[in-house]
Amino acid sequence: MKTHPVTRGPHTNRDERPSKRALVQASRLAAREALRPLSFEVLRRLNASTFTSGAALARALAVSRSTVWLAVRAIEGAGVAVARGRGRGYRL
Repeated sequence: MKTHPVTRGPHTNRDERPSKRALVQASRLAAREALRPLSFEVLRRLNASTFTSGAALARALAVSRSTVWLAVRAIEGAGVAVARGRGRGYRL
């Protein structure tokens, strides 16, 4: 009887291996949590002491305000707390 060296054999227990579904979910989660270059640049430009408007960030990065908003959501999704002030902007 031939056994597959990775998924079957005396060294692996079927119950200890993650399911295919769990592996797919983990890879999707890792992809969501990784900051893209634009999100990282927005994070780099945010300051803890002063608010920075979305329009100013958009002008500096040559993107739209909605793109900045999506980048801020991605930053928050990665676990960084971002304060928002209506009419004031964002800050860390």
